[in-house]
Amino acid sequence: RSQLRTVAVIGDTPEDPVVRIPSVDESPSTKLLPFVLALVAGSVDVIGFLGLSGLFVAHITGNLVIIAAHVVAGAGAPLPLMISVPVFVAALALTRMLAAALERAGVAALAPLLLLQLALLCVSASICIAAGPRVESNAPTMVVAGMLGVCAMAVQNALVRIGLAGAPSTAV
Repeated sequence: RSQLRTVAVIGDTPEDPVVRIPSVDESPSTKLLPFVLALVAGSVDVIGFLGLSGLFVAHITGNLVIIAAHVVAGAGAPLPLMISVPVFVAALALTRMLAAALERAGVAALAPLLLLQLALLCVSASICIAAGPRVESNAPTMVVAGMLGVCAMAVQNALVRIGLAGAPSTAV
């Protein structure tokens, strides 16, 4: 029998909506989703690192290590590295607020957050493709593209924790 977790959102009155959060063990697709999301995170991280001059889009702690290395070496860190951590934290907070609003409205957060992640990744990729191969990674458009990727990975981090009960982390 599948394991489901039901969450009552805000309050204990019968009028409050109840949002069903699918378990990772519920179906083959929910079992496969964390694996697919981990592949997405790994792919986005490698592409971001190579295409955006060392920006870890999905591995934010990696950016902290690179910033520390720049500081120890006495060199300035590039802007994308410096703002990636605060952007990730802000996007994570906004995603959690969005998920809470969705749950208050009686909407399970998983599908809308997956769509938001897809949209952010598509816009980021579109900016990079439109910029072409010979663009400076610190150019404003590339910084925006990188931060959209960071936001997409923050959404993924939140959606796995909020929208899929029992799922392992998909962080790379």
